[in-house]
Amino acid sequence: MISTPTEAFEVLASLPGCDRLSLDEVESWERANDINAGRTFRQLLTTVGCDASWLFPNGFSRLADLPALRQDANEILSDSGSDLRLGATDVVLDFFGGEGFSYFRCIEDDPEVFKFFEWEPKPSPAGVRLGLYVVQALNTYLQRA
Repeated sequence: MISTPTEAFEVLASLPGCDRLSLDEVESWERANDINAGRTFRQLLTTVGCDASWLFPNGFSRLADLPALRQDANEILSDSGSDLRLGATDVVLDFFGGEGFSYFRCIEDDPEVFKFFEWEPKPSPAGVRLGLYVVQALNTYLQRA
């Protein structure tokens, strides 16, 4: 069982078939979207690459999908009566049966992950930062494989 983000990224980098993004590609995406992805998200993108659907089967898969995922999350927020809306620096990681989602904000190197469920008034901390969220997702994937 993987226990640290460092271990997780080493395992991710060793997996065959990942269409990795170069650091230049990630930085170009950051500039085009006026976003600072932060160290952990950059590392995820350069090790998992263009398709993370196998790691996050109910959410984030490609950079190109981020606006649509954000829109789906905002619909859940709107339907729940929440005034909160996700913005350009928010990255949706997973959806929970159309009733909620997890996300983080591209504002620091290893950002806190939040969860929102339609029956709660506002998002709550998931209790992990992005690096450990990746560890959990990878452990889940390895258990299923």
